[in-house]
Parts: sequence; C-alpha cells; structure tokens
Amino acid sequence: MEEVFVGPAEEAPSKGDTASAKGQVLLLTSISAISFFLFGYDTGVVSGAFAWVRDDLNLSDIAYETLVGVTTAAAALGAVGAAGLNESFGRNPCIVLASVLFSTGAAVMALTPTNMGATFAFWLLFVGRVTVGLAIGLATVTVPMYISEAAPPETRGFLLVLNDLSVVTGQFVAGLVNVGFDHAGRIWRASVGLALIPGALQFVGFLFLPESPRWLCQRGRVEEARAVLRKLRDGEHAVADELSAIRAEVEVIQREREALGLTPTPTTGERAALNGSGATRTGLGLGLGIGAAFGAQTGEASLWDLRAYWGHAPVRRAMTLGVVLMAMNQFAGINTVMYYSVAMMEMAGFNNEQSVLIACACDFAQMCGVIYSLFRMDVLGRRALALQSTALVMPTLLLLAVAFWIGNGVLALVALMLYLPAFGSGLSGVPWTVNSEIYPLSVRSLAVSQATAANWAFNSVVSFSFVSLSSAIGAGQTFLIYLSACIVGGAWLYAKMPETNGLGLEEVSQLFEKEGANFELAPGRLCTRLTGKWGYEQVDDQGGDDDEGHLVDEDSKAERFETLTTTHSPVVP
Repeated sequence: MEEVFVGPAEEAPSKGDTASAKGQVLLLTSISAISFFLFGYDTGVVSGAFAWVRDDLNLSDIAYETLVGVTTAAAALGAVGAAGLNESFGRNPCIVLASVLFSTGAAVMALTPTNMGATFAFWLLFVGRVTVGLAIGLATVTVPMYISEAAPPETRGFLLVLNDLSVVTGQFVAGLVNVGFDHAGRIWRASVGLALIPGALQFVGFLFLPESPRWLCQRGRVEEARAVLRKLRDGEHAVADELSAIRAEVEVIQREREALGLTPTPTTGERAALNGSGATRTGLGLGLGIGAAFGAQTGEASLWDLRAYWGHAPVRRAMTLGVVLMAMNQFAGINTVMYYSVAMMEMAGFNNEQSVLIACACDFAQMCGVIYSLFRMDVLGRRALALQSTALVMPTLLLLAVAFWIGNGVLALVALMLYLPAFGSGLSGVPWTVNSEIYPLSVRSLAVSQATAANWAFNSVVSFSFVSLSSAIGAGQTFLIYLSACIVGGAWLYAKMPETNGLGLEEVSQLFEKEGANFELAPGRLCTRLTGKWGYEQVDDQGGDDDEGHLVDEDSKAERFETLTTTHSPVVP
C-alpha cells in the first residue's frame, strides 16, 4: 500500500525547482510546436510558391487545386492513422516520424526537375505534397495531446495556443520567403525546400525529450511516468497526486468499457501495474488497432470502438463539440485566405507583386489575433474566446462579400485585415485547445484523431472548392456560405459549449455528463479550479487526507476520488 505525505507540513518546492519545471514544460512545448510551424509554413508557402508552379508548369485550375488540396486530404488520412500509432508507440516516436516526413516531403518538392516534362514534375510535386500532408495529419493529432498531457492545468491553454502562434508564425515566415523569392525570380523550389531546416531541428530535439506521462501510465510504466512528472511538476506531492488522479480515471474507464460491451479489463492486473509491480504487456496494436492501454489490463481498443462511444452520451457530447469546433475552424473560410490569398487579391484587382506583399501582411494580421488569444485563453476561457471570435468574424465575412460584389479592391483588403485578427483571436486556436482536453483517457487518441481527420476533411472541401465556387457563383456569394456556417455554428456553441478553463484533464470529461453549456462541477471535485493543484486536499473527512499533515491511505483516497468522478454529489453536504 502506497502512502503519501500531504498537508501543511509538506515542504514547499523551491523557486529553483519551480523555475526548472516550468522551463522543462516550455522547452517541451517549443520543440513540439515546430510541427505546427511547419504546418503553417506549408499553408503560407502555397499561396505564393504554387502560384508560381502553376505558371511555370502551365497547370489547369483543376491541377492547381489538386496540388493545393491533396495535402489536406493526405492530412486527413494521416490523422486517421495517428490513433493507432500513438497508442502503440507513444507520442514521442510519432512526432519524430512526423519530422522525418516533413523533411522528406520538402526535399522531394525542392528537387523536382522541370526539364523532364510538366507531367512528371506534377506527379513528383504530388508525391511531395502527399508526404507533407501525412506529416501534418500525424503531427496535428499528436502534438496537442502530447502538450496537454504534459502541461499543468493552470497554463495548459497558454501552452496549447503556442501551437497556434507557431502556425501563424510559419505562415508569416512563408510570406516573407515568398516576397524574397518573388523578387529573386520566383524560385519556388527554394521556398518549399526551406522546410527541411525546422524538420531536422525537431528530429534532433525529440531525441532528448520524454514520453507523455499519461501514455506511460496507460502502459503500466508508472515509475517512468513518475520520473517524467518529477521534471515537469513542482514537488513530489504534485507528482503523487497526479498519478493518483490518472489511476482513478483508469478505474472509471474500465467500468465504462465493460458497460459499452468493449474488452473487459481485469481490475487486479491494473492495480498491480499502478502500484509499480511491473505487470505490463509489450504487444502492439496493428493497423487500426491500438496498443493496449495500461498494458494487459485494458485490452485492445480500435477506431471501430468509436461506434460504441458515439452511443455513450457523455463521450458523444464531447466528440460532437470537438467536430463542430473543427467545422467552425474551417467553414469560417480561413484557408481560402491562407491558400488563395494571392489569387483573391488578384481577383480584387491587385497585381501579382502587390498580392504577394498583401499575403504577407495577412499572416501578420492573423498573428496579432493569435497573440491576443495566447494571453487571454487562461483568463477569459475557451468558450468566451470562441463566441467572441465568431461574433467578430461574421461582419468581416459580410464585408468581404460586399467588396467582391462591387469590385472594390481596397474594401476587400480592409475586410481581410479585419477578418484575420478576428479569426485568430479565438476560432483559430480554441478548436485545437479544446479537442486536446475534453476527452477521457480511454478515448482521447481515438477522438482527437477523429476530430483532426474531420478538420482536414473540411479543409479539403474548402480548398478544393473555393476557386471553382468563385468561378461558378462569384467570390461574394462564396463568402456568404462561410458567413452562414458561422451563424449556425456560433448559435450551437452558445447553447452547448461548456467552459474547460483551469480544470485538470481527468476532470474536464465530467462536464459532459449533462446536456448544455452551463453545467458546473460539484464543490470539492477532482481539481482545485484555476490553480492547477490536484484536489485531494478537499477530500477530507470521507476517506481523504487530513489537514493536520498526517500520513494517509492512498487506496482510500483513490476510492473516494472514484466516487466523486462517477457521481455529482458534493464532498461536503
């Protein structure tokens, strides 16, 4: 039986320990976010470099749209495959693989010859774009999970928005690169080839970064998880309580899986693994299968299990929110701007050189909005930012529609400069942040993979259709479609989206046990709100710890914790 010492007599972590833990988390986040920088760089470079490719190879509209859109289709495929890879091999190896794919795709495109015919060049570029797309899909599933599972609750929103800031930074850098190479003779090979550098840096960095502590706990490798958390948390107490919180959640997961008719989980084996007995399994899930969660104790899970989870009301509510947020992220029209900003400005009457400069300014405008969300995500909360951003985006889409109806290029530019910070202030980062934190551990990889695949599917619809829709019904009417999506989606979010700010990952999923946006957790639940401190301190006279600083029974705390996570009764009547 494991005992931990809690209460006032515990020695507080030193300032040096606190600074070291924060530094480790920030370093982990920064190296992870290189994947999102590469995602942004690819998005941004397309608007300039591939417009030059179209002219260089004399591509048709369909061929041009194919090269732009195939990356998003491949990203959706990569996101689907990411679930099995993450659970079988862990977060760290998946991000390493993504960095290799990013670099390989960039090299293939940079080395594409044009002296062997346009058809050969087109297919080589197609292969490069597919490779980069697979990397993006894998990274956009894995990186947010990795960061959310390593970050403390009080700074999780800030750290996850760093991903979004990395995206727009990549887009901005790509815009500057496009401007530079436009003046140098439209050297598109150099533009796409520069992605090799950050891909290589991330590969090297991840050779020295740890695995996700939650994934290690799932596999029964509790002592390894403890060693990782000691580097990422302030003090032994925080480490012990976080491991205990994960333990309680896994016990709830076992009951849920059995109730849903999924693989039963032997409680005895699970407890042995949690107590560090070494009862683990090394088998890996293959294909759509997922490696066993918590070693032999939780059995095999697969993407097919999503059918059962869609029938489970709390998880269904969370997964619906995740998919709707991803739909809002795309059908607000952002990637028409990012992929086709040069073409849009040419439609509005600007010449090519002016359009490339405007595309660069667009990236900076969105960056301003994302910086705002970076510092407000853990203050205003996810729900407030999403609704605020949606309300600001809607009039700017209407203004864009009007600008294209009357053919006023200056008005189109003004509308674009207003639209981008409005989108960046919430709809850009909130969907990725919320999707990484709302799912129970048992379904997290599956649900994040599903939501990310949906995002890329929606992205494909938008990127494949914008040029064709603009030609068929006009750019103004196309922006009205995006406006309609924002109106419907914003109303749904207002009614259904709860606030997750300041809650631990093991607590957030409890928000979805009732319908609606205003459900509040009972007092004394799992985590202390807004502080990020694990809340066993509040489980006092009913089997929890004791405020006098005495030793307490960890099994008793876990049992009481389990009761709190499966009922909505307060600790204190």
